[in-house]
Amino acid sequence: MRHLQFSNLRSWASRLGATAMIVLLAASILVSGPDVSIAAPGIILSTPYPVISVKAGETVRLTLKVRNTGADPRIVNLTVKSAPEGWNPMITAEGYTVHQVFLDGGEWRTLDFEFTVTEKGQVGEKYAILLEATSAGASSTLPIEVRLGSVGGATRLVPEYPALQGPSTAEFRFGLTLLNDSASEQMYSLTAVAPAGWSTKLVPSYASQEVASLSLKPGASQGLDLTVRPPKKVEAGTYPVVVKATSSRGTTEAQLKVTITGTFSAQVTTPTERLSASVTSGRDNKLTIVVKNTGSSPLTNVQMFSSSPSGWSVTFKPDLIQTIAPGESKQVEMTVRPDARAIAGDYVLTAGASSQEIYETADLRLTVRTSTAWGLVGAGVIVVVALWLYDLFKKYGRR
Repeated sequence: MRHLQFSNLRSWASRLGATAMIVLLAASILVSGPDVSIAAPGIILSTPYPVISVKAGETVRLTLKVRNTGADPRIVNLTVKSAPEGWNPMITAEGYTVHQVFLDGGEWRTLDFEFTVTEKGQVGEKYAILLEATSAGASSTLPIEVRLGSVGGATRLVPEYPALQGPSTAEFRFGLTLLNDSASEQMYSLTAVAPAGWSTKLVPSYASQEVASLSLKPGASQGLDLTVRPPKKVEAGTYPVVVKATSSRGTTEAQLKVTITGTFSAQVTTPTERLSASVTSGRDNKLTIVVKNTGSSPLTNVQMFSSSPSGWSVTFKPDLIQTIAPGESKQVEMTVRPDARAIAGDYVLTAGASSQEIYETADLRLTVRTSTAWGLVGAGVIVVVALWLYDLFKKYGRR
């Protein structure tokens, strides 16, 4: 009996000791507090692809995730701590450049990190980018390694001629080639951005229907034709036009330029702007023609010309105008000699001015009057014929 009691006593003591140890351990945890926690609440900045290989000239878009691991809301500051010069790194979301993000407790948000690899070094060279997220004493850094490769996910948009020039009345046509150098099929949305008031039309080569998107298999290419029309009254100068191809891997651009040399137009008229006059047949008749530069650029080597009825002669003095400044008018003396046998009436004569830039004409209605001398001759002939007829009637009428 005593042995049994002693065994029970030892069992109770053992249980009491285990309980005491548990109580002591709990008390130590309560006293020590957060020093024994596995991880303090904070923020985590990450990307699924911290090491990538790209081609020189490629625009890259990586997915970032920012997570608030705490229970309280945070405003998180986002910065690019370091990146190669000229790569233009940006953290973006919904089309905006993002510098801060608000996160509720436990919330995470997806952002985009974009940059363009402008280096043209050797294949295999490595470049480092460092991103940082900070908030109220908590921080997280994200190193990204970019390796220069011979192949990658690059999209290339190559213009045949990146710059064109001409007058504002011209229609400018650019040829481009879109190439998918990635290892997967890509769907591209296409846009052309021009100054306000300009019109653009982007179509696949040998097609007439404008497209907003197209798909390219790996290594494939597609020709594109861009037509650009400036507004009529655009001033002389150089204007940018940008073509963009956007896929899930990022956006590539082709920077184009249109140089407007000016507006070329002219008017052919008279000093009074009346396009009618009277002329005498068989004689030189002096008329004044005005050539006015109504455009925004000078006109050079303007040649005068005419189209007149058969047998007429038309000359100009001068017949070549060296230059006419914008808004300036030059007078030209036009000598018209109608055919001496032209009968009285209205005739149309065309006077014109042409150069490499313009071709303008004006139709003149000329009323021909017969010469006074010929009228006297005609009257004399009539008198002679009348006298001859009178003599005949007088002589033979009596018989």
